[in-house]
Amino acid sequence: MNLRRVFAIYRKDLWDAVRDARILVTLLTPLLIGIFYSFAFNDSDMPSATLVASNPGNSQLVEQIASMVSGQVDLSIDLVNSPEAVQQQIADDDADIGLVIPEEFDADVAAGESPDLRVLLPQNSSIGGQYVLATLDPLLRQMAGQELPAQVSVDSVALDPANLTVIDKMSMRTWSIVLSLVLMVSMVALLAVPIVLAEETEKKTIDALVLISSYGEVVLAKALLGVTYVGIMTAILLGITRLQPVDRGLFLISLVVLSACLLGFGLLIGSVFKSATQLNTWSGLLLIPAVIPASLIGLGLPSWVDRIAGLIPTGAGMKLLTNAFADTEIYASPWQSFAILIAWAVLFFGLLLWQLSRRRA
Repeated sequence: MNLRRVFAIYRKDLWDAVRDARILVTLLTPLLIGIFYSFAFNDSDMPSATLVASNPGNSQLVEQIASMVSGQVDLSIDLVNSPEAVQQQIADDDADIGLVIPEEFDADVAAGESPDLRVLLPQNSSIGGQYVLATLDPLLRQMAGQELPAQVSVDSVALDPANLTVIDKMSMRTWSIVLSLVLMVSMVALLAVPIVLAEETEKKTIDALVLISSYGEVVLAKALLGVTYVGIMTAILLGITRLQPVDRGLFLISLVVLSACLLGFGLLIGSVFKSATQLNTWSGLLLIPAVIPASLIGLGLPSWVDRIAGLIPTGAGMKLLTNAFADTEIYASPWQSFAILIAWAVLFFGLLLWQLSRRRA
């Protein structure tokens, strides 16, 4: 094994791939999917609401509403100068609830009078708007000095961990980005790198390469190319989404082992197809057995489905990466997933070298 020849082949492949639009599309597709998931889902379970109010008398009601819903609703407050402006913002769907507060409202409530408080809601009111509306009655009673009919205590009861899915434990956004990461590794390994090898087979370039190097060196150079793609695209995805693994060591090791395993499969595929066009024709079908097992992990399906999906490389990788991004270990015995990935990698690279040796013969 001559590392100098390996890096020479690696640099050639890297430069050729940069100029290939098909490879760029293959790399950008899962990256864009991950970015979409990042903005489509929010890690916070707290509902949000915008309160617009006309408050000429500087009533304390607005501040008391904000204090009462703090920690329960992400409330934004917009003060305007007239009731018409409140109504216009509700009509434009720029607010979830509107209040028109009379000028002497606080004094009238304290005196036991019944001032007119106008509340405006859109036809399709949000959860946050309804929550703010529900706070008005106890707040007005408090401002009037009235006792509540009953003291209500609210206790939080934790859900049974046995009934929680992975998405419940790590949020839909994090799970979706981890799935996008597995999809990205799959597309790099099963589409981008095999295209390079298939083109060399089609143009007989690989025959020229093995005159000055071995098939093992060619395979190692292609694997390094794939690892480079995965490293760059992972850094971009995590940088844009601002998602960081909790266990960085587990994350890096899992990503490397998963990438090596899938790259072995991808290079095996590239050695079988005789042209890049033929590979592109079948590329969609090649991704199905890679994407489906990973997407089944963490959906709360029967345990036997989870176990079967975990026997596939992408399913095992999804379990490891899920643990790396979760605050607590979700899947016990990660060594089993590592063993599965290593076993598949040995099988794939063994078949690849056997296939290439047949080609030499």
